[in-house]
Amino acid sequence: MKASHLSEQLADIQGMLGSGYGWLKTSRFWLLTIKSGREDDARAWLAELVDKKLVVSAADVRKSRKHPVDDAVAIAFSYLGLAKLGCDETAAHPFPSPFSSGMGCDLRALLLRDSPREWRWSDVEGGAGGPVHVLVGEWRMRRSAAEMASAPEKSAELDPDPDVFDVIKVDNDPLRLPAKGGRRGRKIV
Repeated sequence: MKASHLSEQLADIQGMLGSGYGWLKTSRFWLLTIKSGREDDARAWLAELVDKKLVVSAADVRKSRKHPVDDAVAIAFSYLGLAKLGCDETAAHPFPSPFSSGMGCDLRALLLRDSPREWRWSDVEGGAGGPVHVLVGEWRMRRSAAEMASAPEKSAELDPDPDVFDVIKVDNDPLRLPAKGGRRGRKIV
């Protein structure tokens, strides 16, 4: 069976693989660990992100030159995350060793000369903060105070359920630069 040309598969490829979303000025990321017994709820929440068209494809990004993308979501899984959700590798289709051993493994630390490790999270059992199963990234246009006051936060629909996931949230607003002395600086517009 002949494989499709890559350009014919852009609708099935996440947009972040085709763009860094440089025009979207804020981002936030959730590092999620699926709680035991809540795998079905986690699958349902992830499916909802896709069903609501929040996950942007490479085809959407390509079209964005004419119709800009204002919000984008991407989902990534660790090996342990895929296993937790029931995606097993097979002898015919194994995962690559670097993926299955994880970035948090001791071998990866040696290969990358990444020592000492002071990570807040990891993708392996026994790592800092427990294993991260899913990473959800969101990029958005920076909204003015008036826009935020007049319309509810669209991304609130992304917030993961703390009964389903242990959550580490990282917000990023590159337009707020730290001032000297480590204090929050003034906004640069």
